[in-house]
Amino acid sequence: MIVRLVGSTGGGGPVDGFGHDLLWRLPLTLVGGCVTALVVLHLVRSRETTAVDGARAWSFECWARVEEGEHPQLSRRWRVGRAVVSPRSIQLTLYRWGLRFRRLTPFVVDVGAVDHGGVRRAGWRDSLRFESSCRLVPVSTTGGVRLVLAVPARDASVVLDLLEGHPPPAPGAPGQPGEPCPPHHGGGHRQARDAR
Repeated sequence: MIVRLVGSTGGGGPVDGFGHDLLWRLPLTLVGGCVTALVVLHLVRSRETTAVDGARAWSFECWARVEEGEHPQLSRRWRVGRAVVSPRSIQLTLYRWGLRFRRLTPFVVDVGAVDHGGVRRAGWRDSLRFESSCRLVPVSTTGGVRLVLAVPARDASVVLDLLEGHPPPAPGAPGQPGEPCPPHHGGGHRQARDAR
């Protein structure tokens, strides 16, 4: 019995075509993957922006749900979206089916109060939906609804200050996400929050 391997004789068989095809597809696949990663990173990164009313605001990706009461656009289940937080106001743009490119109509939530005692780190149960390092921030709206926001840890101090009604820190000033925050307004509560 004679076994002949196709393409092993160097005669231009199917193996040679496969190798050539792979050589030009591999770089294209790598470049496409890098471009996709850059676009996704741009979509989810936190950044300073402008709110609908023209005020300076902070934009970040977050999860939100109702803890007490009723809200027309939110429920007791976690919903992911993009939040634009300005002093005492949150503009939420939820993602349809959790897809970043399928956005629902934005809506505004007016903040009445922030429960500082209830701010805590997300637990292991929540890590199936978002990073376990996120801070869960309970917020009461002016309509009496209690919401919980899952805020990335690097954005927590800026977001809490904005929810309290303070303007965002100036670009490059201490207090930007990832930088040490000095105590402010005599309370010193920001350092205590960041230590959690």
